[in-house]
Amino acid sequence: MYTWGYARDHALGHDTNAKIVVSPSLVRTLPSYLNSISYRKNISNDAAINTLISSTLSKPLSQSENSSSVYKSEVLVDVKLGIRCTFVLTSTGRILSFGTSDIGLLGLGSGVTKASKPEEIKLNTRNDEEVKINALSVGLHHAVATCKDDGSIWKWGSCENGRLGPMENSGEESASVTIWTPTRFHINSDYDNHAVLACAGFDATILVMSSGNVLSCGKNSGRLGQGNDFETDTNESVEKPIPMFGGMKLWHDSTVTY
Repeated sequence: MYTWGYARDHALGHDTNAKIVVSPSLVRTLPSYLNSISYRKNISNDAAINTLISSTLSKPLSQSENSSSVYKSEVLVDVKLGIRCTFVLTSTGRILSFGTSDIGLLGLGSGVTKASKPEEIKLNTRNDEEVKINALSVGLHHAVATCKDDGSIWKWGSCENGRLGPMENSGEESASVTIWTPTRFHINSDYDNHAVLACAGFDATILVMSSGNVLSCGKNSGRLGQGNDFETDTNESVEKPIPMFGGMKLWHDSTVTY
């Protein structure tokens, strides 16, 4: 994996004092790919971080001697960019993060705000259950990940505006809660609880369920797609994921594969 751009806040994963990395540089703790390179670009509020990853999921042609963050049998399958931080999804379903976040976006545990090199995000699972993450989405202040095997969704970051669904404790106010370690997203839906995809946006989360239903939660705005006039209706947050306008369903056949 190669990164370049503004190097402050450890967002590039390099051990350097340089403020700007002007050419693609290898992240030493991740494998290097030499073939089928694809280009990705993301521009945040104060930095442009560019990332090169391989679009081929075959065995890496070369690997850094110090690639301690990735197992020998692993390859990188996706990279997501946040504000001042970077995320990597591996072929074994692990998520690594590095950079800086004061709102728990790194997902590395309570109070962890910086990581100068890729560190594994540990899910808050029960009884050491194994969860393989298949998809990852990073928003402005929160992130969500999906496990296709059991349909579970995992959430972390800022809960403000209900973007991460209902609080685990009824007495908690979402505006004041930060989830530092990924926890299970309890949908409490009357439709089904098996998700196939979750997308984190600016201040909302969109969920696609195995039934084809599309649910949304977060700040009461047009981004929820729920058909209400947010300029005249109440501006309260929508914490419980509910169907988008008209009960949108992407498919109706229960035998559909996703």
